[in-house]
Amino acid sequence: MPSRLSAFTFAALLGPLASFSAWALQPSQLSDFSEYTFAMSWHPGFCAGQKQAPECANREAGLTLHGLWASLPDRLKAEGVDTPQWWREGCDHVTGKVPEKNFCALAPVALDSALRSRLEQVMPSTESCLERHEYVKHAACFGFDKDAFFRRNIELFDSVSQSSFGALLAAPERREIGRNELIRAYGDAFGTRDTRSLKLVCDVHDGRAWLSSVEIGITREGLDTFPAAASLTPLLRGNCPARIQLR
Repeated sequence: MPSRLSAFTFAALLGPLASFSAWALQPSQLSDFSEYTFAMSWHPGFCAGQKQAPECANREAGLTLHGLWASLPDRLKAEGVDTPQWWREGCDHVTGKVPEKNFCALAPVALDSALRSRLEQVMPSTESCLERHEYVKHAACFGFDKDAFFRRNIELFDSVSQSSFGALLAAPERREIGRNELIRAYGDAFGTRDTRSLKLVCDVHDGRAWLSSVEIGITREGLDTFPAAASLTPLLRGNCPARIQLR
């Protein structure tokens, strides 16, 4: 069965954000999409290939927040946009802007101060202005409220990191893990035998396949009930080999 947090524990984790946990994330435009991909980075694997990134000065982090990505809206699909193009361009396709490689050149995202503090805890890459990129590319064209968008990101992240799946990844003695063991742990944690909603992405550094990101497919309607098994939807298969380097 899924590992669930009690209301008390969840409130303690979120602190000042707990009173907002029931806020719905509603698009005010481009609402004709079907699902989300919820992406988390595995910090040791990310930093194995990005050692000079400012957030990699802290090597203690494990699972970290990357972002919540809405799938290709039907309106854009009808206009000839395909899925690979959507994932490359996102909201930049709608605005006509050229994607900014230096995320810190993007306009700051104004957030509630308590929310900003919590976001910086779970998303170390705020040091590289990742939150600006995430909002501009994956949220702005849907008209998502900034605070509601990042609160929901944090709630989803806490559900995963506080589960038995998250605990397995966080175990310091695990230097590497079998791909199938990790997939089974995901199924056990979220009460599902259909584990196609999990995508494991690996990058090769120094001859070893490091876990770099963990992605979970969530239906648009299931966003409010995650991590219930019925909220999950299949993603494309990941690329990790049989043995995965964690640390």
